[in-house]
Amino acid sequence: MTNGSDFRSAIERMEEHEIIERLKQGHFSDEARPVAEAVLRERGIDPANPVIPKDQRPIVVTPKPWKPRLVPSLLALFAAGMAGRHIGAAMGGAIGAGLVSALFFLGGWWVGKHVALRVRSFQSKPARFLVLTLIVVAWIIVSGVVGILAQTGTGRIRP
Repeated sequence: MTNGSDFRSAIERMEEHEIIERLKQGHFSDEARPVAEAVLRERGIDPANPVIPKDQRPIVVTPKPWKPRLVPSLLALFAAGMAGRHIGAAMGGAIGAGLVSALFFLGGWWVGKHVALRVRSFQSKPARFLVLTLIVVAWIIVSGVVGILAQTGTGRIRP
């Protein structure tokens, strides 16, 4: 049978909040409970109404919401740079290129934000990374093809 000194040395190594939690949940045996109460009394805590000291209370950390930033930025930049400027230039020169690039930038941002928010529901981080990488690559290809088609339409590139 274990004597009280073994309980005492193990309980004395515990923090006050650990002892209080175990007392409240009834984790101490009939032999260890009086030892735990005595240790609390020595530390200035009433075992009948134990209060966890402020410096030992657990800190609750709320998780930050996931905000997609990289994927919408990439999709917006590729849409504006590869497709928007060529379509705008074909329609109305430099001013048209700027305006259509801005519209394609906003469209790419909107698409990227919604794609990223949908993908965040995946539980696996590698799956999220793979899907987002494939989407960005596909977006680059589509934007490039649209840009080439716009240049073809203006006669700068011959089919």
